[in-house]
Amino acid sequence: MNRRVLLIDADTGFRDTLTRELGRYKGVVVMTEADPDRAVAIAAADAPSLIVIAVEEPDKTGYKVFQKCKKGALAKVPILLVTASVTADSFAKHRGLKVHADEYIDKRDMSMHELVGKVDNLIVLGDPSDDDISIPVEDDIPMEIGDGDVVLDETVAADDGGGPDDFAHEARTVGPGDW
Repeated sequence: MNRRVLLIDADTGFRDTLTRELGRYKGVVVMTEADPDRAVAIAAADAPSLIVIAVEEPDKTGYKVFQKCKKGALAKVPILLVTASVTADSFAKHRGLKVHADEYIDKRDMSMHELVGKVDNLIVLGDPSDDDISIPVEDDIPMEIGDGDVVLDETVAADDGGGPDDFAHEARTVGPGDW
């Protein structure tokens, strides 16, 4: 099940953070558009699973974008409002309105856990995909190898455009004096 998240925000740092954090979940795609009018047109043509809208000082145009999204075809799409400049009081007043966002996040003090948790509550992310987990490997890690341990020797041939034979591995059992 593919879920698209539309982010309407000019903050490249937050766009990178949201894309990285949600990209860990299978079937979640983050689309970003800084221009609010174009973003609303994109969303109206093919409704996303979630819309994330930035509300920033001084003009707070994000509130106007929110109002556009709550009308017509996008009325049922959950909306998460985010800010790096609007006061907590402003968000609190907005929450008190008859038509308000489904969630709110202040980027100034948000944690990744809070971000992912609030998105998960709105569109159910599921478990992170194991495909994108990378573990740093250091070749200089000292290891103790003992009698009876199995060692995997791997070699990779030069990058000459060859086929699967360019990678070779061999398992062997270590005996006394082999290490």
